[in-house]
This record gives sequence, structure tokens and C-alpha cells, in this order.
Amino acid sequence: MPQSKPHPDALFSLVPLNAEAAATLKHPHNIHLVSVFTDPENGIETFGIDVGLQVNSPSNYTLATLGRSGTDITLEGSSISRIQCSFEIHEEFGTVLLSDRSTTQSTQVFGENAIPFLSGQTRRVIVAKGVNTTLGMAGAGCQVLLFKLVWHKEAHNWKDIVKTRIENLCLARTVDDTPTAASSRYLTRIHTQAASSSRFRCARLNRLGAGNFGEVWRAIAADSGMLMAVKTVNNRASCKNDMEWNSVKREIKILAKLSHPHIVGYIGVQPVLEHVDIFMALKDGSVQDLVHQKVFEQPIFPHPADFLLHHVLKGIDYLETQNIVHRDLKPENILFTRTGKFNFHFTIADFGVSKFASNARTLVGTLPYAAPEVLYDTFGPQTSKADVWSLFVTIAYVIDVDSYQGKGPRTPKESINDVLAAAKNGKLVDLKTWPF
Repeated sequence: MPQSKPHPDALFSLVPLNAEAAATLKHPHNIHLVSVFTDPENGIETFGIDVGLQVNSPSNYTLATLGRSGTDITLEGSSISRIQCSFEIHEEFGTVLLSDRSTTQSTQVFGENAIPFLSGQTRRVIVAKGVNTTLGMAGAGCQVLLFKLVWHKEAHNWKDIVKTRIENLCLARTVDDTPTAASSRYLTRIHTQAASSSRFRCARLNRLGAGNFGEVWRAIAADSGMLMAVKTVNNRASCKNDMEWNSVKREIKILAKLSHPHIVGYIGVQPVLEHVDIFMALKDGSVQDLVHQKVFEQPIFPHPADFLLHHVLKGIDYLETQNIVHRDLKPENILFTRTGKFNFHFTIADFGVSKFASNARTLVGTLPYAAPEVLYDTFGPQTSKADVWSLFVTIAYVIDVDSYQGKGPRTPKESINDVLAAAKNGKLVDLKTWPF
């Protein structure tokens, strides 16, 4: 008998779209995986095969194998391979990948937002809610068996779930068929001259933010399963003026030049129709998000502000060795990766107004965080000292010195006076002695 609802550990269910696929649900080897639920697309009660951690596949990171024999889900038919395909969780990124393991390469994905397997390349693509929603197998058109993927969970990163599974099973072996993390060679390949004819395929999941020059999206690389951030900006023809296009070119040039643990990682760039996509490492959020979460109000040691100060100073120091001034450091442009409950790894991002130090003279940046030489353009070329000033203001803001977070719009003179007053506050006067 089918279960009355999907298993709690099921990530998605395979819902049959034709008679041949429907027969799979009745196979005695599959009955224990079948459940009934309401299809969110049409509100109709439907049956499907649950795929998730409850399948107990022999491999830690394999959700399920499908095939004619010796697999987690049994498929019938002379055109079905012994192992037709498998669903796997990427060990590093926690995304779900479909691998075509058939001898005839007769597995394919379909749907409105399908990103199918590429001919001549490793037959592995991501599956996610809204992406590659239909699975076809066997036959010349890969449509002898057709299933729809109906997702039961929203997350796109299942690493913690898999970790729990491994701990529960007390397994420590290496899994031979686990998808491997994308190597640095692969990541850099997309923006080299040799790879210019090859498109970098990705699926956008949700918008993370927007600014004057574009939007930032959370995305998955279709062929590797890598989670990343995609910044979409106007191309030259779509930019409002030369200043906007110069900012785009400058950010790409600077990001491509940099490589440091406390600078956001650059993956590549790709023109798409009327815009340009800049691919970068995905982080958990910004310092502004941590302020909203009141993380910096916690009485803990070491304090998150200690990490923030130390990490961003390292980033500024590296930028100075590259003769680059960021010129717009602020909570929104400093990102974090959580390494513990109150431990964070901070990185500098958004180089849209950055310049090489010898050319940095113009008025840019965000007023409350901008250094005097940036605000008034009367002190000669701008240097990394301008970024250190902005970092100091950021520290004053996150720990709310003199109610810094509640200050309204100020004139440049008022902003400078606020910083000078904060420097005399007991919380910051001993900044040089802060523990790292």
C-alpha cells in the first residue's frame, strides 16, 4: 500500500507522466517508496516514488539509483540499462545532480526551464525546484518512461542532511561514485580565451539583491552543481552612460586580478543578450544581515567584530599590494561565511567603484562611510587609508557606538565629526589592542 504522505526524508517524488512510467510504481521492488500527496501545481491527488535519504542507497551521497536490476528503484523494459541513471548530492555544495549512467546515453531532462545534457561532455546536470522538472528515459527520444519531479523541500543545499545520515550510519569510507568538487582549473576555464566558445550554463534560484548597476542572484552551475552568486549588469549598449560601462569593466578587471581569502572569489564573466553575467563565490550574507540579526549584540568572546576587523584589514592590506583602493567599504559590501554559531569568515565584495590607487581621485562611495579625501577630493590621490577609515566606521556602526545605527542623513562635515567622536568612545579607543 502507498504511504499516506511522502517520507519526511524525501526531497522529491517521481510522478509518472505516461503509462509505462506508471507501471513502475506497481513494481514489487518499488512499492515501499510510493506515497500519495497533492500536486502543488494542479491541486490533484497523485502518486509518486519518493527519492531522498530514506532510500538507504549503499553510497553516502547517492540518493537513489534507477535501472533494470540491482538498483534502488527498479525500471522495466528491454531498452533500460542495468543502471540507467542516479540522483546524487554534491559532496561540497550539497546540490542534487542527475547522472546518466546508461550504456546508450538514453537519459534526458525536459521542461520549460530544462538544461539538458551536453553532447560529448560528462552526462551530469543539476535538478532543482523549477529546473529540469521532467525526467525521460529509454528509446531514441528518451521518452519511453517519463516522470515529473515534484519537490517537497525548498532548500538547495543538503550537506547537513547528508552529514547526519553518515553520522547515523557511522560510515567513514570514501565514496567512489560521489560527484567531485569542481576543480580550480574548471572554474578558471570559463573566462579564458580558449573557452570563449563554450557557454557557462547555470540555473538562477532566487534574487539576493539589487543595486544601481544590476542584480545579484543565487545560482547553480548546471554541469558541476557548484553554488555561486551571479551579478547581472548591463552591457555597453544597455548602459545609460560611459560612466556606468566603465564601472562594469573596472569591476571585472579588478576581480579577475585578485585572489585572496578575504576578497570575494571570482569565477568568470559571460555576455548574455543585453547584459553581462559576473560569476562569483556564493556567501551566506552580508555584515548588514548580521546587524539585522543582532549578532554583534551578543556578549561573546571572541566577538564577531574581532573577526570582522581582522579579516577586512587583511583584505585591505592585500588590495594595497595590488595598488587598488576599494572606496566603498560598508556593511553591505562585506560578505560572510558562517564557520560556527558565532564564528565568521569575512570577505570584501563589490568593486564597482574601486580604482587603481594612482587614478583614485573622484567623489564616490557611500557618504557615512567615505573618508575625507573621498568626500572632498582635496587631499591628492586616494590610498588604502580611505578604506581603513571606512572599516573603522563600519566597526563603529556594527557595535553601535554612540547609537551609530540610529543616525539619520548627515552632511559630509557631520559624518566626519561623528567618526572623530566615535574614535574617542571607550569601545573603540583601544582598537589597536583588540585581540585577533
